[in-house]
Amino acid sequence: MLKGGQAIGTYAARFDALKSIYDNAAANYQPAPENTTRTPLQTYRVTSTAGPEAAAANLASVACFTRHERTALQVWSGEHGYPGDGHYLDFHKKHFPGGHRLWRVTSAHADMAQKQPYEPARIAEICEAQAVHFVSLIKDSLRDYAGANNGDASSAASGIVCAPYDAELFGHWWFEGPNWLLRVLKKLWQDPEINLTTCAGHLDSTPPTTAITLPEGSWGEGGFHSIWLNPDTAWTWRELYACEETMRRLTLHNRETSNPKLHEILAQCARELLLAQSSDWPFLISTMSARDYAELRCAGHINAFQQLAAMADKVAGGDFLSEGERRFLEATEERDRPFADLDWKLWASV
Repeated sequence: MLKGGQAIGTYAARFDALKSIYDNAAANYQPAPENTTRTPLQTYRVTSTAGPEAAAANLASVACFTRHERTALQVWSGEHGYPGDGHYLDFHKKHFPGGHRLWRVTSAHADMAQKQPYEPARIAEICEAQAVHFVSLIKDSLRDYAGANNGDASSAASGIVCAPYDAELFGHWWFEGPNWLLRVLKKLWQDPEINLTTCAGHLDSTPPTTAITLPEGSWGEGGFHSIWLNPDTAWTWRELYACEETMRRLTLHNRETSNPKLHEILAQCARELLLAQSSDWPFLISTMSARDYAELRCAGHINAFQQLAAMADKVAGGDFLSEGERRFLEATEERDRPFADLDWKLWASV
C-alpha cells in the first residue's frame, strides 16, 4: 500500500478456493507504479489530496505506519523465519491420548513420521542467537536509513521500525516465541543506539511532515477486500446492514428508558449483532475451510438479533414477554455472552 506495485504474498496459487475470488478482483485492479522514494522506516500523513498543498494546509490528520518487511519475514515465514527452526516444538504432531506435543519441527518438509524428539535443553541457545540476529537487522536498517539522510542522527532522520504481530503467534503457534521476544526486548532496551517506543510516542516526538495518498488495501488475498465481499458472502452484508439500522433505531428510541428488562434485551441485541459482524464468517465462507459452520453461525446470530429486536419493541410498547420469549432470552444470554458489561447505548452515537 505504501510503495505501490503488486500486493505482497498471495495464496491463490496454493489454495484453489481463493483462485476464482482473486482472479475476479485482479481483473478489475490496476496496481499503482512502484514508488521507490517512500520507505517503511518513515511515518506519513494520509490524505485524499496528495502533494505539497495538502501538507501545507495540514489537511491530512491521520498518520500511517508501515510494517517493516525485512524483520517481519523473520517472524512470519515458516520457511525462512525463526519459527521454522528444526529444533523448535512442532505444533501439529501430538501424542494420543493426552494431546502432548513431544516432537520438534525437524525440517520444513518433514512429514509426521519423520519428526524427531524435542530437545528443550537446546532452545535457550537458539533463541539467543535469533534474538541477536533480529536486533542486528533492526540496527542495520536504521543505519541505512540514517545514511540515506546524509548521516543525520536526529530523531527525525533515524527512522522507526514498526513490527506488529498477532499475539497468538507467541506461545500458541510458536511455542518458543515468548522466550525469543523477551530476549529481543531486553536487548533493544539495553542498546544505547535504539529507543523502544509506541506509535503514539513516536508521533509525539516525530510528527510526520509528508502527506501521501494510499490505495484500497487489506491483509486479505491479493490485498483486496474481496475475501470478505464477493457473490458468496453478499447475503451476509445485506442482512447485517438491516440489523445495524435496526440497532440504531432501537437505541435512539429507548436510550432514556429505565425499564431493566428492556436494558437486558437491548444489551443482548448488541452482543448478537457484534457476533454476527465477526469478519471470520465471510472469511471462512470464501476460503471454504469451514463454510457450513460459518454460514450457520452468521445466520444464527442474525436470527437471534431479529427475534430480540422484536422483543425489545414489544417491551418498549408496554407489553410483557411470553414464557417462550423469556426462555429464548435466557438461552441466548447463556450461550452468547461476551462483554458482560456492554453498554448498548453506544449505538445511539453511530
